[in-house]
Amino acid sequence: DEQIAACENLLGRHEIIANAGTGKSTVLIARLVRICENYPKAKVLMISFTKKAIGELRERIGHLSNVDIVTFHSLAYKILKSADFDFTLDTNVTNQEKLLETFIGKRNISVSAIRKSLHDTQSANKEIVAVRNAYLKYLHENHIVTFDTMQLFAFYMLLKDEKLLSKWQKRYDFVLVDEFMDVDAIQV
Repeated sequence: DEQIAACENLLGRHEIIANAGTGKSTVLIARLVRICENYPKAKVLMISFTKKAIGELRERIGHLSNVDIVTFHSLAYKILKSADFDFTLDTNVTNQEKLLETFIGKRNISVSAIRKSLHDTQSANKEIVAVRNAYLKYLHENHIVTFDTMQLFAFYMLLKDEKLLSKWQKRYDFVLVDEFMDVDAIQV
């Protein structure tokens, strides 16, 4: 009954809270199907965390021309590309860690603490924030985006460019997020 109720009201914000294995993704897919039935011209964005999860969602849903099913990272990539931000995607973690170690210098801060601060901007101390900001400034000035910074840079681009933000806000009529309880502040 609760799952059916979760698919009744399609407008507004809704959060489905339940334990693992109780059918949250099934309800999300059912909501998507209902949206497509009731609003056939609506553009829908469905987001999840991993390529595997996206593949499973696509397999269960099939092809719907008005639905984009993406990861947070691929959405961020699309936002950066649409912002005409010319960048190189650096996927070499070893190089990234060496660069971070350069910015850390003799401070008693770990590379993992800096990486964590890229996603949890509230809990970092002043030294971590200083290193993180120097690192981000370097990457931005050199047009480098990493897997860890892609979402952050997309977020900043949206904040900085009102036209870009408006474009992305108008692009979709519905946004569905699988495993929403795992999102960080930037993803929200």
